[in-house]
Amino acid sequence: GSTRNGCGTKTCYYPYEACCYPYSSETGCSCGTYSCSDGCGGTRTCCSSCPDPEPEPEPSNPCADVSCPAAVNCSYGCVGYSSSSNCCSSVCISCEAAPPEDDDEEDTESTCTDTCASKGYSSSKPSGQNCSTTTVCGKTCYYDCEDPNCSVKPPVCDYGCSSYNSCGICTICKPAPCRYGITAEDCASDCMNVGSQSCTRNGITYYASCGSSKCSSSQSCVEGNCYTPSTGGPGQIGKFTCCDTSCDYAHCKKYGGYVDCSSVMSSYTSRGCDVRFDYCTIDAGSVYSYQIYGSCAY
Repeated sequence: GSTRNGCGTKTCYYPYEACCYPYSSETGCSCGTYSCSDGCGGTRTCCSSCPDPEPEPEPSNPCADVSCPAAVNCSYGCVGYSSSSNCCSSVCISCEAAPPEDDDEEDTESTCTDTCASKGYSSSKPSGQNCSTTTVCGKTCYYDCEDPNCSVKPPVCDYGCSSYNSCGICTICKPAPCRYGITAEDCASDCMNVGSQSCTRNGITYYASCGSSKCSSSQSCVEGNCYTPSTGGPGQIGKFTCCDTSCDYAHCKKYGGYVDCSSVMSSYTSRGCDVRFDYCTIDAGSVYSYQIYGSCAY
């Protein structure tokens, strides 16, 4: 006995010959291409994986090369701090004097001549610092001052630090390097929306994959645009307006802006459709166009 093969293109005698539909070549490759199997014994073009980006240089630590004076240990508080640089602002260099052993409180209040400085304290609070306070002759004095930035706990950075505070402590980590390679233009050329996962490299946003299709199930994607075929009879795929060399191609492209007929035709022939040219026509805008239609064998 005999039958038609899976593609309906020739008569076969048993055993039955199935039809193989090859995978199409990948497009929008930003890191090169290579030849790979199309699934039907032939070859197609596949995208090569992008290499890992080179690591960004580590930012400099503002306090890395600063040499601070040795700190002194004070029994009654610190009165002076280093002013050599911001990195050394919490280093004590002079101490408060010891209080007198026999001091009459009433006599002190009535005849007090001490000052914050004479007691080893500061009469003013350093800007942006946290200090302990005491009272000398009714006036508030400050000691044991500390920059709050120097007590900040640094984050754990997997890819290095990008910012340090005035005490040389890391405050912001570098983000993970961007390893995606698909752009929004790549997705648009296939009539696809961008995916949900993205990252930025050299000012360009890359995506892990494209998202959903912009075309409905009844539409075809041609050169980044969704086309809907007109309603035809049984087995017809409808008619499309396009430009062909046999119908004043230059005029059609300039004033009509239609896609090439070869692009529309190939999108259907790759699916096993029998595409036939119809005729040249002239539309209301005096633009030559070329219409094609056909029927699919499956």
